[in-house]
Amino acid sequence: MAAFLFSFAWAFITYDLSFANDEQMKRSVMFYSNIIPGFGVVMMGLTLLVVQPVMEEVLCRGIMLNKLKKSFPTWVAVLVSSLMFGLAHLMAGGLWLTIVATLMGICFGIIFAKTKSLYPAIIAHTFANLPNFIIPFLPELQFIVRMVLAVILAIASVLVLNLLKINCQKSTNN
Repeated sequence: MAAFLFSFAWAFITYDLSFANDEQMKRSVMFYSNIIPGFGVVMMGLTLLVVQPVMEEVLCRGIMLNKLKKSFPTWVAVLVSSLMFGLAHLMAGGLWLTIVATLMGICFGIIFAKTKSLYPAIIAHTFANLPNFIIPFLPELQFIVRMVLAVILAIASVLVLNLLKINCQKSTNN
């Protein structure tokens, strides 16, 4: 949930920035929707919400992080695999997307390290990608409205993370 809120906040902040893959996605959606109405949106949804989260988590957490954990402390493995995850997004969105993807990778890495399962990391990744699927269908929002929403979502992200931390501490104390 925190990954989703943080990702939505980031999407509102960077809404006016043109990422290389945004234009490619729009062209792909139009191309496939011209063949079969709505098919482009279905393909975009499958790519953003199923294929990317599964493939990226298997590669970055399931393979890379696990291999790194054999030679380094978990925190180093999480950091290195997250940096690689961020760098994998460089061509798609430049420095900004690389930084945010690295931060999100740290979140996913912590989730994976704590749960010892790819499933929660994949679900968090799916929620983090969800704004990229939703926002193109929203009406145009003024800059100030987007910034206010971004701040609210960022604060909500922090609150959710704190609640999760409190719940984790309670469950370990019992």
